[in-house]
Amino acid sequence: MRHAIYTFLLLLSIHDLRAQSDTGMNRIGYIADLPFFVESASTLKDTVTFFPEGAVDIRLTVLSPHVRVGVTRQSLTYTDLRSLNTKYNRKKQEPGQIRYHVENAGSSKPVWTYNLPGKNGDSVHYLLDTVLATGSSLRLHFTDQKGIGFQVLEIVREPVVPAIDLFRIVKNKDTTLTALRKHLTAERDKADQFSPYTYPELFKIKAGDCLELLFKDKGSNEDSIIFYRLIEPGSNGNWQRTGHFTLLKGFRGNTRYQLEVKYKGADVSGIINLQVLPAWYNTPAAMVGFIASGLLLLLTAGYIRLRIRWNKEKRKQELHQYKFKALQAQLNPHFIFNALNSIQSLVNNDRKNEANQYLNSFSFLLRGALKNSETAFIHLGEEIELLKKYLQLEQLRFRFQTMLRVDETLALFETDIPPMLIQPVVENAVKYAVSRQEEGAFIHIIIMKAGDGFTVEVCDSGQWIDPVPGKGYGLSLTKERIASLNNLDDGREIVLTIVTDAPGTKVLFEFKNWFL
Repeated sequence: MRHAIYTFLLLLSIHDLRAQSDTGMNRIGYIADLPFFVESASTLKDTVTFFPEGAVDIRLTVLSPHVRVGVTRQSLTYTDLRSLNTKYNRKKQEPGQIRYHVENAGSSKPVWTYNLPGKNGDSVHYLLDTVLATGSSLRLHFTDQKGIGFQVLEIVREPVVPAIDLFRIVKNKDTTLTALRKHLTAERDKADQFSPYTYPELFKIKAGDCLELLFKDKGSNEDSIIFYRLIEPGSNGNWQRTGHFTLLKGFRGNTRYQLEVKYKGADVSGIINLQVLPAWYNTPAAMVGFIASGLLLLLTAGYIRLRIRWNKEKRKQELHQYKFKALQAQLNPHFIFNALNSIQSLVNNDRKNEANQYLNSFSFLLRGALKNSETAFIHLGEEIELLKKYLQLEQLRFRFQTMLRVDETLALFETDIPPMLIQPVVENAVKYAVSRQEEGAFIHIIIMKAGDGFTVEVCDSGQWIDPVPGKGYGLSLTKERIASLNNLDDGREIVLTIVTDAPGTKVLFEFKNWFL
């Protein structure tokens, strides 16, 4: 009969190869005179002790709270199967004649139960269906009909968490192939590629690397009995089922994680601290490099922009300078033409002495005009001397009074002025004003300091401004020269104002910001 029961239970163990029962719990079967099983979500290895009197003591550690113990006469699937064969002579036990009771901490006098199924009883019968608190235990005592104990089952729930055996940190392309993971778990083949886990306070992982873990104590547990979750700042993560081989990847750089692991159904867990180092571009040195590069780029861009702007302004100023010089060069022929007309007039009127004297004075003026033709500015004192010489020259032809008044506070040879800027206005005053008057003709020139600049006022006794545009070649050149000079210098400015009040004309030059 005993051999028949053994054979029957062995057949049960291979009848259905599915990993779990319909309860979703592990089932450990024991082949004995009394065929029974224990169901729990997660268990560790059990310990079986035989005594000379034929009794057997079974100690089983469970990790989850829900525990069931039953006996069976039908085909069931077992996660693991134990044989209680022993050299000691064990008496045959009939299920209908066996009684049992449950003993736990704080229990009173045992109450024996006789309701084990007989030969014609239920095929599956649960003796115990309970929940164990962490750290608690219970014992099932079995006796025969004479009250002699032949078997004790002790179930202990311990606060055990999954323990890491080996680990390695690898690049994503070098992680263990899926097909090799179960073999690595069971056989520890190629475990030399891993490092022993020595419970470091902190795992340090480079950004972009992966962490592979191999857990200990598989025991009777299935290979998906472990749960884990990654806790990071601002998120607790979700529990995920894993096997005794676990691959963790997708870490964010410069982040601290807590890896929490536990067995299925357990209410205790272990914590492993992980620190993912910053990526190279997030390190302080890289940040300093980025900032320095950014500043250098900004400075380079700013320098290039300023250089382009400077070159543009330089070309603009050069263009104005060329234009200014061209306009200034045009004044010399204009001046010479007017002077030759004056000489011709003296010769035609048979005033040879005045013509010779005019030629001598004209040569002085011509040398001064040619000398200053290549210069943008001359001293105000030089300009005044040329004006005096010119007025003396024209007084050989016409009768008019002159008056030149200069502010004594002006430093004449430290103040600059564009050459021959006043000359065309004085020429117009001679040609169109005093030359047409027999008596009372005059030309007055007044130079005064005004704020940060000075003014030059030319007054005459006639009205020589023609409203027709384009007439007065010397005056139009003067206006163009002033416009060109104002474009060359953003700070200094020359303002020309002409007022025609009968009986005379007043031309005012304002040199603003000239001494800044």
